[in-house]
Amino acid sequence: MTAAVVEQIVTEGLNLHPPSMIRRELKLPATPDLATVILGMRRSGKTWFMYQTIGDLLEEGIPRERILYINFEDDRLGELDHRQMRLIEEEYFRRFPDLRKELVWFFLDEVQEVEGWESYTRTLLDRRGPRPILSGSSSRLLSGEVSTQMRGRSLTLEVKPFSFREYLKWKRLSPERYPEDSTRPIMEKSFLHGNGSEASEVIPVQKVPVFRNTRFSGNHYHGFCVNSNFTNRPAA
Repeated sequence: MTAAVVEQIVTEGLNLHPPSMIRRELKLPATPDLATVILGMRRSGKTWFMYQTIGDLLEEGIPRERILYINFEDDRLGELDHRQMRLIEEEYFRRFPDLRKELVWFFLDEVQEVEGWESYTRTLLDRRGPRPILSGSSSRLLSGEVSTQMRGRSLTLEVKPFSFREYLKWKRLSPERYPEDSTRPIMEKSFLHGNGSEASEVIPVQKVPVFRNTRFSGNHYHGFCVNSNFTNRPAA
């Protein structure tokens, strides 16, 4: 990872502005002495919840330069370990040296891609550096493992697919008035078929169960293989 790549990644992470979205019925807890780890299956909305939280901080009046977002699935970063994560932090404080002793937030998305991420996170907490908000796929990070790796210094927040209430908001229907809506049986069937995913919006209802089962099987099969250290065997 070159210095030019680090500079580009940090610049983009500082310029990210949250897009419009359906608000999730979750809120980041105020735990200044702990790392917050956002877990969930793939496509459940972890990154969007990070965007929502960044938006909330901005609405509270937090200056934009105090919030850095990094996605470690960015292929420009290559294979990282925890020592190289420090390069991103150094580049950030090179730009804002006056913030070293101030409260800043580091949103580190898909952190499971970095070997030894927990060591770097504990170091941030030890020296009261940037507040770490982490996300990771539950196929690679299990809540019990996170607690062990972080030695009790993290709080895990699970993001799930849309609840029915959130689904109604997505469909621009009022959750408060919905029980009286004549389309309720149709909407509930659509939601259940899609399992709270985008399938119910872009895929014909009769084909949604195939999509849902494929996604479910793929997510859990991938998680099983990763956590069991299974790999493809070479052909004989």
